[in-house]
Amino acid sequence: AQELALNTSAKLKSGSLDIYSQPAGAFVYLNDGLKGRTPLSLQSFAIGRYKLDLKMPGYLDWSENVIIEPLKQKQIETNLKKICLLKIASRPSAAKVYINDKLAGETPFIIRLSEGNYRISMEKDNFISWEKSIYLDASSRLFAELEKVEPLQSNMMSGQIGKKSGGKNWLWIVGGAALVGGGVAAIIFANNADKTNSGDVIGNPPEPPK
Repeated sequence: AQELALNTSAKLKSGSLDIYSQPAGAFVYLNDGLKGRTPLSLQSFAIGRYKLDLKMPGYLDWSENVIIEPLKQKQIETNLKKICLLKIASRPSAAKVYINDKLAGETPFIIRLSEGNYRISMEKDNFISWEKSIYLDASSRLFAELEKVEPLQSNMMSGQIGKKSGGKNWLWIVGGAALVGGGVAAIIFANNADKTNSGDVIGNPPEPPK
């Protein structure tokens, strides 16, 4: 009777934990102590909170806190994520690389990522931004040929004073940037018939705004 009571008391202070992983064969650690490999069943295990870790070469470590309760069987199932090496390069190099909108480094470089969907973008001064969405399920190489931004062509108007042509007309051209803040140039014509003398022009060009 005493032995039965002890067994009952022990059961009330223990539970069980079944652990499965895909792929199988992952090393199982409870509170950093190795317990075996998946699939693994831990029976009559002391109740309490434990840190459960699964580790397997070529896959990201998996971790979770579990609680073993008295007389209860807890089951853990998880899919381990494969580690993929992504080599990223560009021409020209030294482009900033963003992975899912977070700065990851500059080309060329290698990064370890888990299997999944990613948005890769590259930026470099004086070059057009580059972007690509990928699904990564194996080690891969990504290369971008960046296109240079063509400089904008801008023509500025300059003010000139025309010279006497055939003794008939005078032409004044005043730069619009000075007169009307970068607008259209002002053109003023005067005819010889309106002159008071051969050296003057009727009407002076407008004064620049102050």
